[in-house]
Amino acid sequence: MLSLEVVSAGRKQQPLSQTPAAIFVLSGEEIRRSGAQTIPEALRLAPGMQVARLDTSTWAVSARGPNGEFANKLLVMIDGRSVYTPVFGGVYWDSVAVPIEDIDRIEIIRGPGGTMWGANATNGVVNIITKPSRETLGSSVVLGTGSSEAGVARFRYGARAGTQTTFRLFGTAGVTLPLRYPNGIGIDSWNRGRIGFRSDTQLSPASSLVLEGDVYAGNHEQVLRMPQTQPPYARDIVNGTDTTGGFLLARLTRGNANAANSAYQVYFDRQVRSSAMMSPAVSTLDGEYQRRKPLGRHDVLWGGGARLWYSAVPSSHLGSTLAAPQSTGLLNGFMQDEVSLTDTLRLTAGGKLEYSSYAGTQFQPGAQLLWTPSPRRSIWTSFSRAVRAPSRLEREVDALAGYSAGQGIPRETRLTMDPGFGYEKMWALEAGWRGHLTKTLTADVSLFQNWYSSIGFLALLDPFLASGPRRIVLPVSYRNGERGLSRGVESWLSWNPKPTVRIHANYTWMNLSLAPESRQYVVARELANGTNPTQHGSLQVRLNLPRRVEFDTAVYAVSRIARDRVPGYVRIDARLGWRPAEHWEFSVAGQDLAQDGRREFASAFATQSALVSRRVFGMVLWRR
Repeated sequence: MLSLEVVSAGRKQQPLSQTPAAIFVLSGEEIRRSGAQTIPEALRLAPGMQVARLDTSTWAVSARGPNGEFANKLLVMIDGRSVYTPVFGGVYWDSVAVPIEDIDRIEIIRGPGGTMWGANATNGVVNIITKPSRETLGSSVVLGTGSSEAGVARFRYGARAGTQTTFRLFGTAGVTLPLRYPNGIGIDSWNRGRIGFRSDTQLSPASSLVLEGDVYAGNHEQVLRMPQTQPPYARDIVNGTDTTGGFLLARLTRGNANAANSAYQVYFDRQVRSSAMMSPAVSTLDGEYQRRKPLGRHDVLWGGGARLWYSAVPSSHLGSTLAAPQSTGLLNGFMQDEVSLTDTLRLTAGGKLEYSSYAGTQFQPGAQLLWTPSPRRSIWTSFSRAVRAPSRLEREVDALAGYSAGQGIPRETRLTMDPGFGYEKMWALEAGWRGHLTKTLTADVSLFQNWYSSIGFLALLDPFLASGPRRIVLPVSYRNGERGLSRGVESWLSWNPKPTVRIHANYTWMNLSLAPESRQYVVARELANGTNPTQHGSLQVRLNLPRRVEFDTAVYAVSRIARDRVPGYVRIDARLGWRPAEHWEFSVAGQDLAQDGRREFASAFATQSALVSRRVFGMVLWRR
């Protein structure tokens, strides 16, 4: 695995063993054999990743820091295209859907990636890389059903268009049944569909062009408790969310991957969500250029880009200013130099300057040192700065958060965001070792400590008496004002005693400690401490049995989430696959076999948290 070529850490191809970062690669084969049908489910396999399911279509996904359904410090990309939304600063995981069979690998960087990728790559980067269309020629059809999936269907057709171009067309559809809740069966079913394409053209021996795009639609539901000024002062509503969107991307590459080269990329992305809570619509136009040039002992990389967001968030619950359309411009430039100090010692240093018309200018520098005492082992360390840009929700929300009218004057709790909310900031120190312990045993260990400042928190402001109608208003505002640190260790071990057996194990320990920077404000809600498990790990076994039979199992252990009183749990998944002929594959997978009806996380808005139950999924794959 250490010989795999990765591109996400340094924006260039380099062996994983020569990468000075806490990077892990999930291959498409590992994802297929895990039985995962969504990207968050696949990310459970990676060391250091915190993944919890809230309902059928909502996940909390993070690394090395606070977690939640609106976690906003992890940059997620698909083939280098950011799927970040400027509305709340995070990712809608129900819209991050790539056909499992088309994934080549997922490169996961735990730790800051701001020097290369800019704001919002604070605690990590997830880059989902799809297969070139030349590797997906022919046809394939996947049909599946199970106790939680009423039906899943995926198709793909790939062919040549002339001597230099290949392409594929694909489509997916799925219906996920509601999960259970403490008060019975939920209504959170999830329906979705997507169609798309990718083409790869070899323009010349040193030039290639990639075109890809898709369109999608879906809907899901969630029960939310909404405050109101009339008795009973809160009511449960069914928040149905309709999602539509799509993108179109073009990427031109010139030169050799291991020598001087340049790349141009442009894409347009559109996301629209319609619900009772809010209905954000975001259009993104992004263009970037990068150039790599080796110069003796130096390997220099530089580039820049521009992005334009156009967003509007019509809502009857979150305030009128969000409904106004807003255009935001983003300009950035970066440069990095990797210099070979000796044959075994390399220093990489660089930085990224980013200007946002919405939030101002920030510089994100970084330096890494890599020592390879032998071809089989490497030691690295890194020190860098990363920031997270503010989102529209953090500056513009003005909403009723609670109301009570007992004896005396009614009391209204009102959420009024700070229009001056700024960047959240972090310095990070990391170190790691990776290498072969024996011919069949590989290990990777990373240590980290992150120093946070200007982190957002809910502050209770001075109450005041309002008229029309007469009431006491308790204003709560989201402001910069937390500081603290997270520290931890992440380890991964792979043992391949024979070609038919693979065993992976990982373990993560992390502690997050945040406190107010000053006593100017009273904390209105508990800080982010305790929003992630302190410890989690997994053991995965892959067996190739006679007669083309595959058996895979994974055991996950996760400690409790203290703040929301979510108990720790053990999860067992298993899969049995059979390939009776070259064109056919049958498989059945079971998830959560150890414990039935448990919570993984607590939603910030839903009335109750879903209970994850035992699930069985059967699948038939035909390809030719």
